[in-house]
Amino acid sequence: MADPTLKDLLKAIVDLRGEVSELRGDANQRFDQVDQRFDQVDQRFDQVDQRFDQTTRRFDRVDRQLVELDAELTKHADVHAEIEKDVTALKRRPTRPTARPARRR
Repeated sequence: MADPTLKDLLKAIVDLRGEVSELRGDANQRFDQVDQRFDQVDQRFDQVDQRFDQTTRRFDRVDRQLVELDAELTKHADVHAEIEKDVTALKRRPTRPTARPARRR
């Protein structure tokens, strides 16, 4: 094989520059794709964050409702306790004497 000439070397350099340019283009295209994916992930993260905030607000609302319900049930239980005391007091009272049968005339 003969030694490469200057023309051969220049052609090889031009070919390499073309390949490098092509590789740079591919790399830039990949970078753009990665950048787009990153933007998509960022948007999804924002959506998840919004849903998390909504869920937190719902939990807060449910917690408030549970506190209100607990207060209402406590009042109801107090009323029941008073009724139970009244029933117990009525049970302890002496019974009325039985009624006499009605007279027939």
